[in-house]
Amino acid sequence: ILFDIDHFKRINDRWGHLTGERVLRAVAQSLRQNIRKGDLLARYGGEEFLVAMPDTEAEQAAQAAERLRRRISEEPFVLPRSGGRPAPEEISVTLSIGLAVSSPAWPAAMPSAMPSNVSAAAPVTAAPPARASSDQPGAWDAPSAPAAPALAGTPVASPARSDPPPFADRTDEALRALIDCADSALYASKAQGRNL
Repeated sequence: ILFDIDHFKRINDRWGHLTGERVLRAVAQSLRQNIRKGDLLARYGGEEFLVAMPDTEAEQAAQAAERLRRRISEEPFVLPRSGGRPAPEEISVTLSIGLAVSSPAWPAAMPSAMPSNVSAAAPVTAAPPARASSDQPGAWDAPSAPAAPALAGTPVASPARSDPPPFADRTDEALRALIDCADSALYASKAQGRNL
């Protein structure tokens, strides 16, 4: 699961980078306190976090992502009273989420050579769920046999990398592909709005 703090630049611009750093720490702490013991939480980018959930079915991962999204959106960050602020002020923080799930056999089932028009870093079919409401994380579910990536029936490319890292083995390549799919799902969530 990839989480991105919505409109983080606005937080930095309005309240300063020190407040932005405090918000990052508060989000990380809340995520850490609300994942399972065997899950991995990592800061993935400036305001992005990754949660790896081994041995988790797609439905369980989607439920966890939604639970974490709601937890963050329901807990405003409170700025302490300071010089120009006579009373504490609350900052509403929301997350956009991208989710990718692989089948147990997926890394071993990856083809040894991908067609030249498909990035080797994205051998997963992606289809975000149809949404009656816009209050759900974007989800990508890897099939048991890899296929070219697709978003709502339209082929999509993985985020472009000018210099892809060398892969030590098939597992590294599979993990990179899974993260790329989660990243694409995150951008699909953002395209539909924020706090999804």
